[in-house]
Amino acid sequence: MRIGELLIMNGIIVEAQLQQALQQQQIHTHKKIGELLVDNGDITERQLVEVLEFQIGVPVINLAEATIEEAAVHLIHEITARQFCIIPVGQKNGLLKLVMADPLNNEAIKQIGIETGLTIQPLIATRNEIERAITLHYGIKQMVEDINRIIQTGVEQNAKYIHFIPEENELLIKYQIGSKLLLQKAIPKDQQQAMIDRIKLMSNLAAIDPRMPQEGRLSIQQDQHQMDMVISVLPTINGESILMRILNYSEATLALTDLGFSNEHFHTIDKLIRERSGMLFIAGPPNSGQSSILYAVLNHLNSGEHNIISLEDPVEHRVKGITQVEVNPRIGFSYSDALQYALNRNPVAVMIDDLSNKECLEITAQSSLSGRLMICGSHAHNAIQTIQRISRLGVDHRLLASSLKGVIAQRLVRRVCKHCAQTVAATDEESRIFEEHNLVNIENEKTGSKSMIGNFRTYVTAQLSGKMTVIHGSGCQVCNHSGYYGFVGIHEVLDIDQKLKELIIQSLPEPELEQYLQERKFRTMLYDGLLRAREGITTVEEVLKVVH
Repeated sequence: MRIGELLIMNGIIVEAQLQQALQQQQIHTHKKIGELLVDNGDITERQLVEVLEFQIGVPVINLAEATIEEAAVHLIHEITARQFCIIPVGQKNGLLKLVMADPLNNEAIKQIGIETGLTIQPLIATRNEIERAITLHYGIKQMVEDINRIIQTGVEQNAKYIHFIPEENELLIKYQIGSKLLLQKAIPKDQQQAMIDRIKLMSNLAAIDPRMPQEGRLSIQQDQHQMDMVISVLPTINGESILMRILNYSEATLALTDLGFSNEHFHTIDKLIRERSGMLFIAGPPNSGQSSILYAVLNHLNSGEHNIISLEDPVEHRVKGITQVEVNPRIGFSYSDALQYALNRNPVAVMIDDLSNKECLEITAQSSLSGRLMICGSHAHNAIQTIQRISRLGVDHRLLASSLKGVIAQRLVRRVCKHCAQTVAATDEESRIFEEHNLVNIENEKTGSKSMIGNFRTYVTAQLSGKMTVIHGSGCQVCNHSGYYGFVGIHEVLDIDQKLKELIIQSLPEPELEQYLQERKFRTMLYDGLLRAREGITTVEEVLKVVH
């Protein structure tokens, strides 16, 4: 029975659609009826191959779910594969499984049989699936090199994330540096799916329905160091979008002294850690460098003489001497479960990278009162917001007040580019802000004095203006003419005193907590940032953008 008759019999098309295709075939003599019906939108490619399976008895294969043997693929040349729209998927006992868009193409079957010396077993798949598989499996080496180069460049530029964003006509690759996305390159649309599929294969992700999200891991070797990435695949209207989160294990050696804390803040942190009890919160929104502080605190504790455990989702950096546990709530292994197991091992300190539920907070608070230091991550923006956030989780406020010992909060601001930094006169607004915060006359606590930065002409001009001076970047090739290069942390470090414990028990609102801290002359993140601006490390504009 002819294919048109089969389609009509099964109610897939009507007679008029078949007659239209037959008329078109008189013009396009090289095309078959099935192809024309697909071109007209009367049937799908999947319907066509399923009808062909019934008509000629050749099995259909779904290439998106099939295992394809690379050795079999390379038995024929890519040019041949594209010429006949075919791809080998496996061989065994002298038999080559050959997936074909047209399994009745005897010329192709004969030629491949001669070239390989194998008996051909035809299989059917859609033309689109075969073309996609050809693009994916031929040119693998070049594709992998391209992906590795994209990752390596991202690491060199200190990107935390790499975004593969499908647009209507291209695939955009953007690096996320801090909170900003910077376009790295655009990939032609016809290469999009091959690159996405290759990343999924490298990440051991299944080539399942592209409408379903997935998560996986990818590892590559770079300069004798292993680079690990968490891979997230999200379906969009323009194809699958991929987010790579770079886990740079070399950063795990960071020390607290590397993070730009003021002397006052460093001594407070050191005191809080040495007490080895209570809850110490490390706060900051995403992309604030919060995890760097968490790991730096672990390194500060890590003498090798004590049992220290971290609970993380995912483990971002490997730290020698620390027992690191990867929590996975998606498979039922929650932070609360992991914490119970960790505490059974009698650690002196436990790090929980995200403490955001009542059960886990309650266990953590109680454990901290028995002589353990509990280092807890929070996505709050500052110290007071951290207190308010954990207070709202519903744990008894007396338990919280007695167990909470301190909060370290951080945000990242752009650092003035050292290559184009210039001493310039402060604007009226900058002067007003510095005066308001009593930061007009200060000395750089790192160097002990302020000195000339930039060329002599701009420095003298600034001095002759009679105004206070600040440091701005004029823009250069190194900083892409932005005036900024790299990031620096600005901080709040709050130790919880007895008065503050009483205020926590009373559940006082944020303004009253702020009022008490003002009386204490607490150094807020805004003040710390403005101090860094006064020292020439960043600018007032950057600080206000981040803190306000």
